[in-house]
Amino acid sequence: MKKRGLDANWALIIVTIILVIVTIILVIVTSIYTFSTHKMVNILQKEFDTNNRPFVFISSLELDDSPSSLRIHLSNSGKLPAKINLKSTKIDYFPSEFS
Repeated sequence: MKKRGLDANWALIIVTIILVIVTIILVIVTSIYTFSTHKMVNILQKEFDTNNRPFVFISSLELDDSPSSLRIHLSNSGKLPAKINLKSTKIDYFPSEFS
C-alpha cells in the first residue's frame, strides 16, 4: 500500500514540474509577442506620421523697395494643414556678410 502512495506523490511531482516548465515557456513566448507587438506599433506610428504630415512650401519670394525687406509666400499642403505661428515677420538687420 505504501507503494501506491509513493507512485501518487511522484506523479504529482512530475505533473507539477511539467506545469512549471510549461508556464516558463508561456512567459517567454508572451514576452516575445509583447516585444514584437511594441515594435509593430512603433513602425505603424512612424508610417502614420509620415503619411499624414503637412508640407509647407515657399511659393514665392519678393524683394520690396528696400534691400532689407523680403516677402515670403508659403503654400500649406498635405493631408493635414500645418499650424504656422509666426511671432515676428521682420528681420531687424542682416549680418555683415549679407550687406
